[in-house]
Parts: sequence; C-alpha cells; structure tokens
Amino acid sequence: MLAAVFLLTGCTLTVPAEDLISPPKLTDEQSEIYRALTNSKGMGITLKYPKAGEYRSAFVFREEKPSQGVVFYESSGLVGEPAVWLAFLEKRNGRWECTYELSFFAMDIEKVEFSTLGDSDRENIIISYSVLSAAEKGVSVVAFSDEGVPEEVYRLDNCLYYEINDFNKENHNSLFIIRQDRAARLSEAYVAAWSEDKFVTLGRTELNPDAVEYLKIIPGFVREEVPALFIEYLRADNSCNTSVISWVGSRLNNSVYTENEQLREENLILLDKRPNSNTTHAYSRDVTGDGIIEVGGNADFPGYDLAVSMQERVRAVIWYNINSSDRLIRLCYSYLSVNNDYIFIFPDEWVGSVTVTVSHDGNEVIFWEYNPDFESVHDVTTQLFSITTLKDTVIEVFNDSLSVDELYERLIIF
Repeated sequence: MLAAVFLLTGCTLTVPAEDLISPPKLTDEQSEIYRALTNSKGMGITLKYPKAGEYRSAFVFREEKPSQGVVFYESSGLVGEPAVWLAFLEKRNGRWECTYELSFFAMDIEKVEFSTLGDSDRENIIISYSVLSAAEKGVSVVAFSDEGVPEEVYRLDNCLYYEINDFNKENHNSLFIIRQDRAARLSEAYVAAWSEDKFVTLGRTELNPDAVEYLKIIPGFVREEVPALFIEYLRADNSCNTSVISWVGSRLNNSVYTENEQLREENLILLDKRPNSNTTHAYSRDVTGDGIIEVGGNADFPGYDLAVSMQERVRAVIWYNINSSDRLIRLCYSYLSVNNDYIFIFPDEWVGSVTVTVSHDGNEVIFWEYNPDFESVHDVTTQLFSITTLKDTVIEVFNDSLSVDELYERLIIF
C-alpha cells in the first residue's frame, strides 16, 4: 500500500523539449489539464508516456468515463529515489480539477490497462513499470475505495511478464504474473485477484529458473475441465521448453517443472525444443481438435546427428498429453511446417525409417526412406512424397507409399 494519498495543491508545469524527440501536440482537453496541473503543484514536472499497450499517452482517458482521467509524470525538481506520479483528474462544472495522486518507485511506465479482477465488480488500473532498468519491471494494481479514493491494493516487483485473463474459466479475470529473482535462482508464477473484498494472491507455483525470456502463453485445457496456461520460454543456451500451470484443488501446479525432481528432469528432456531456420518452435496447441492442448518436444530426424550441424538439422515434433500424475503421454510423432501452417503425422512404422529435408525457402518438404547403413541424411535416394506450399495452399506430391486418403488423414492444416 502506498504511504500517501492526498489532494494536489499548487504546481507549475514544464515539459523539457529534450524529454521528447517529437513532442505531441496537445489537444484542447489536454491543454486544459495542463492548466489544472499548473494551478495545483509548485514544482516542474516531466510527463511520462507508457511504452506499450492501448494507452500510450501521458494523459489517459476512457470513452466510458469522459469526465475522469489520469496523468503520469515525474517531479523534475525533486532529488532522491526515482518516482513516477499518477495524478487523478475530474471535470467538475466544466473545469478539470486535480483530485488525488499516487507515487511509484519507478523510472518509467511500461503499460496501463483497466479490468475487473476476481469476485469484485470494481474496476482496477493495472500498471506495469520499470525500476532501474527496462528489464527490471514491477506490477501495481490501483483501485478505488468505497469513498472514491484511489489506493494501491497490490504490488509485485521483479516481474518478467503479466497477463490478464479468465484463468480459472469462471467468467471473471485474474492477474497472472511471472516473477524471477535471478540472483537467488528463483522463478515463480502468481495468480492474484479480489476475493471476499480483499486483493490477494490466489495461488503460487515454482517455475524453471533457467528461463531467460518468455515467448508465448497459450490458455486452454490440459485435461477435460482442467484449465491451464501453457508457457513457452527460452533458456540461455537457446533451447526452449514449456511450463504448464493449472489449478489443482486450491493451489497452482506446474505439471512439467513438478515437485518430483526425477519426473521434472524427464519432462524437461522430453519437451526440449531447439528451433532454427529448418525447425520452427513447437508451440503448444490442440493437435487433435478435441479441445485439449498438447505440448511438444523436438527429436532429430534420422541422419541429423553428429554429421550435421545443429543449425542445419530438421527436427521432428513429438506431441504429448499430460495425465493427472504430471506424466507426459506420447500422442504422435510429426513434421511441423517451418511456416507453422501444417503438421504431418507419421505412421508408426515410419518412425526411425523415414527422414525429412526442407528446401532453402521452406516451401518444399521431402520425405525419404532412411537406411540405418547411411552415414547421414545426405545419403538418401528414395523419395516417398513431398509437400509443397504455394500461396497458403498445400499441395501434396506423392508416390505409392501411401494412398491419397491416408495422406490427407495425417495432414493437419492450420
């Protein structure tokens, strides 16, 4: 909770030209707010502009509340800890007036969003901010009390990622946050929201501390009626992996980075992904169309071992379901298009005896018989069939290895 919520009194407003490469022209409404701030505060201020999201202006207005707004700024005359201020304004009798302000220990504002969260119908302002560097971020939730006073109800530092969604599939949003302390090798996921008139952390679980960047988060179901978030991340060695966060009773559970260390290592090995120019990232997806999300890991096609460099390898994707004991159950072995627009599922008898090459432009994929006596994929001679993609249309060219119907049954087009 912030230490101070108070009425603004007496100020002057200055916006240094060097702070903006190309200062935006103020609208009449913003100019009026400038004057309101000028009449309220007694020191120079510098406007702070959110760097991402829907709201990119220092002045944040919403169509559904045209008589209310907020302004982000820093007090350029103060010396000490970095602080960004959030001023609340209201239009009364045709004039804009400053009502309240909050301060944040921060250098910049990254993103601003508005949402209800949890079982409360009150609207929240969710603010992402950077502290001493762009990589060191925090998340703050500001809400209004019953008396209409804004106050910070939740704050978490060292946040790499946050997202607002209906995590529990219970028709209300929650705040999902990934927090990491690299010095302590600690990485955690939080879910927070209003619950019984308090803003609380609803659940927390451990994540892989080796993650250096979060690439994509896919909401879905890990099993029937079990909602989950499928989190794709990058590690320092440029390999990728997946976390699967779901509710188990009243707690969060990571089905891949599980508390069982032996099972955790097995899962991480199976879901190891090494994308390159010939092998796209195998993001989690519903492969079978049954509403359940599958997770994928890479395996080298035959002939792509020590004889071929890591960057030149074409890799298969093995898709898995996750059972209630957090074990990966193999679903199928496949080729995933470099353009991420189709999957070809291998017949079981092809696994280990058929390999794949990809053209330089990624548009033609050829499936070859592979003999264990070959030294590498360069020795293949017998083509089974090929798949060529032209202007988003997939064309199959094949011989007698499979019938047309069998090929179509194994081709999943996105």
